Amino acid sequence: MSFIADYGLVLLVLACLFGFFMAWGVGANDVANAMGTSVGSRALTIKQAILIAMVFEFCGAYLAGGEVTETIKSGIVDASMITPDLMVLGMMSALLAAGTWLLIASIKGWPVSTTHSIVGAVIGFAAVGVSVDAVNWGGVGPIVASWVVSPMLSGTIAFGLFISVQRLIIDTDDPFRNAKRFVPLYMFVTGFMISLMTVTKGLKHVGLNLSGGEGLLLALAIGALVMLLVLPWLDTSKVRSGSFRPMFKWFYWLFAINFVALTYLGAQPAEGIYTVLAKVCTAYYFIYFLVVLPVLSRIETPKPLPTSISESVLGKAHA
Repeated sequence: MSFIADYGLVLLVLACLFGFFMAWGVGANDVANAMGTSVGSRALTIKQAILIAMVFEFCGAYLAGGEVTETIKSGIVDASMITPDLMVLGMMSALLAAGTWLLIASIKGWPVSTTHSIVGAVIGFAAVGVSVDAVNWGGVGPIVASWVVSPMLSGTIAFGLFISVQRLIIDTDDPFRNAKRFVPLYMFVTGFMISLMTVTKGLKHVGLNLSGGEGLLLALAIGALVMLLVLPWLDTSKVRSGSFRPMFKWFYWLFAINFVALTYLGAQPAEGIYTVLAKVCTAYYFIYFLVVLPVLSRIETPKPLPTSISESVLGKAHA
């Protein structure tokens, strides 16, 4: 401990430098891999991809990186077999080694994994610098297994999503109309999955501890909020004013009452009749957007539209 006490500031500065070096490698490699498809398809420009990566890489590391950090810190090596001084030097060496390898790979254009690099570096420092027994091989096994399972699972999910988009939107008679109908669902699933991982795995490392049920409800709410960004697409009626859509008007006012009820129920104890009513109101909330609006757009016959704004406001007598 005297070594850390005597050279603590120097070690801190070096750790920061090595961390920035490693982060540069992550940006040059993993971020490039993630953004390559978006930039290659011209959905994003290079500048837009960099700005998006700056924001969401930081948010991901801060809000959802706690679980991975915990695994790297104590899931790979047995800390009880390593002195604090050696642990500090070993982890700094692993950071520098992984950053150096990422630099070489980036220069050569090799799309290597930063996860593989840092895990391998930590295993190397523990096995060579201390002992093979210092490596928690039971913890390394699932990590290595994930390197095989993750590509297969992500490929399967990507294939399923592509097929669903192709059949529900692209290969239809009216792709644009179907996109308005199904894109909000994809947005909801995306927001739900990302927020579920964040609130259940990441936030507890920043002091916010939520139960499984609370995390699920919060993830559903965030997913619904994300879906709201594209909900105007769901109502495909050419008539936008509710004054000329009698069926829409009734469902809208029912939705408004439902919204007020949800606001009230949210402040009540989660027990008895309050729980039942909250479930019913929540169900109608989603049904309104996902079922009522699309169906009304198809079946409702609006009233005749006025020929001018003055006729609508003042009546035919003053037109």
